[in-house]
Amino acid sequence: MFDSIDLNSKQNVRAIGLPIFIFVVLLILTIVAGNTAYKEYQKQAKVLESDMVQETALKLKLDTLSSVEIVSLDATNRSLVALPEKNPGLFMVSQLKSLAQKHTLEVLESTVDKDSNFNDTISKAKISMVLGGTELSSFIDFLKETTTLSPLSTIDDVSISVSRNEYEMEMAIFVYWSALPHTLPALTEPIKNLSTNDEEILRYLSNLTIPSFTVLNPTDPIERENPFR
Repeated sequence: MFDSIDLNSKQNVRAIGLPIFIFVVLLILTIVAGNTAYKEYQKQAKVLESDMVQETALKLKLDTLSSVEIVSLDATNRSLVALPEKNPGLFMVSQLKSLAQKHTLEVLESTVDKDSNFNDTISKAKISMVLGGTELSSFIDFLKETTTLSPLSTIDDVSISVSRNEYEMEMAIFVYWSALPHTLPALTEPIKNLSTNDEEILRYLSNLTIPSFTVLNPTDPIERENPFR
């Protein structure tokens, strides 16, 4: 009789234990799956949030670029002329010679010294000139107008001597240039507005005299009897 009861108990335990075991396994699988799904949800939510931030930044950048006026492009061109990418020493010498001619001064000597660094991003070159003339006021006007020329320059040293009503001026000028950035900001990075100091610098550059470039107009072809002349 007891053997029969023990057998029935074991069968009942087995009958009850199997569903419990299956339930526990399913519960564990559900927890694991739920945890994995929650982590994936968090990951996708972060990606969606990042995409929305980038989309907003791109929209703002597009709106800003769409509203760029011609005057802004002109200011950019003036900035590139004022601070070019390469050494403008020889170009500045040409500007100074034209300016000297305008004020009836004679260029006696002109040299461009070796490049040197002004700071980490800007380089400079020294231009030495000797000018001759008969009117002191011409030298003063020349120096005043030199400070308004583009590209950027600073007068480093000036000395004037006179002999028999002939004036001679020795001067040194530094011209500056800077390489353009090699990388662009990230596409999703917002456009930074100009600060008050940036706007003042831009206004100063806009007031500099842009050099007049010589334009050579094309001519009609002509027949040459001797092609070596």
